Amino acid sequence: MSDHAPSLNALADGLLRALFLTMRRIRRENAQASSMGYPDLMILFCLRRSPGIGVSGLAAEAGVRGPTMSGQVKRLEAAGLILREPGPDSDRRRVRLILAPAATAMIDSVKRQDTDWLAGRLAELSAADRGTIAQAIPALHALSGGTAALDETKQKATVKFQ
Repeated sequence: MSDHAPSLNALADGLLRALFLTMRRIRRENAQASSMGYPDLMILFCLRRSPGIGVSGLAAEAGVRGPTMSGQVKRLEAAGLILREPGPDSDRRRVRLILAPAATAMIDSVKRQDTDWLAGRLAELSAADRGTIAQAIPALHALSGGTAALDETKQKATVKFQ
């Protein structure tokens, strides 16, 4: 690394700050556009990504205790956003959680609003800055451990921005 290149810690700090501020802004926009809070939306997004996950799996993913997640799931179930299915074995205590159709429509709407909001902010940047962000997407996916959509993302990132 050259003397003029930022240290890895400075790079990490700058990236964390930029990601945090961007996600906070998106969450704030979501809160205004939706009656759902961020934790509820994250549960629904997780169920879309992992249909059939159980309460304990959701709790582990969210980093909360099982009873906390159980209460959130019950509330979302009462709102008609989550459905319970019997588990794959005969243990009646284990259930699979799936999205209700209303939740799927809500998630699609929130995702569309997020994308539209971010596209609007990207439009304010120079073509060079948009190109830089597009080139960084595969590396950001690699940082997150995400590999499922990495090939598709690499293909999309090659699009030239005008």
